[in-house]
Amino acid sequence: MNKILIIIRKLFGSNKKLPDEYLVPNPYEVPMHVQKDKNNCTSHAIAQIFEYKLSAYFKEKVLIDVDDLWEKQKKYGTVTEEGDSWQDAWNIADEYGMLFNTESGKKGLFRPTKGIEMI
Repeated sequence: MNKILIIIRKLFGSNKKLPDEYLVPNPYEVPMHVQKDKNNCTSHAIAQIFEYKLSAYFKEKVLIDVDDLWEKQKKYGTVTEEGDSWQDAWNIADEYGMLFNTESGKKGLFRPTKGIEMI
């Protein structure tokens, strides 16, 4: 059995029936990010979460500039050769924002606790 399912069952009780798989709804066809040879998985994870949220908000596909977020993490954060922590990446995204583009060409800066600023 999958380790994650075991942990969830321990947290919520073994009598709960959980699916073996779950596919996250993706009506705007937001692509999966691939980090390649960079240690920027935190940038990709945060961008992916908010691409789904922003796509739902704008009712169209929204892509976040992951490279820009990663550069901000390196410049203002605690990045090491091993990468960065989730909390530090979140703080950078919130403080300096994430550049995004909608499929129809709108551009903006998004900060999780401060909102959207259109450019």
